[in-house]
Amino acid sequence: MKERLKKLRLTLGYNLQEISEKLNIPANTYIGYEYRTKNVPLEFLTELVKSFNVNINWLLTGEGDMFSVLTKKSADSAIHSKKYINIGKHLDEIQQKNNYPDKEMAKILGIYEYEYVDLKQGFKEPTLKILDILKSFFQISIDWFLYGD
Repeated sequence: MKERLKKLRLTLGYNLQEISEKLNIPANTYIGYEYRTKNVPLEFLTELVKSFNVNINWLLTGEGDMFSVLTKKSADSAIHSKKYINIGKHLDEIQQKNNYPDKEMAKILGIYEYEYVDLKQGFKEPTLKILDILKSFFQISIDWFLYGD
């Protein structure tokens, strides 16, 4: 993903300082994301989607177009109105389809069972690691998982 963050920044015409200012984060934090010395939180990715209309699927996987066809307003609305609701519904759908108990889902995702339950109930946001495992293990689209698209 670090290559895609750099490509996005350069496509937008920003240097490291400018993009960090646009995203309202310290330059060192952004540099850590782009150079992959820091874990990239979902909140940061959400901010990229909101601020620059970035296609989250492209950002996470390199597939599809760099920018979403959604307008910024509709992207904001999709992110905020459905923040974690779809995540729980989609986790439950995946779980039911594969007939896995909570304990097995947690094991697949590499988290504790109580963390999985919090995730499924929408009390916790998924990490990039969890999103990557879900995509790989269950062959799902990140767009569908996060937004229902």
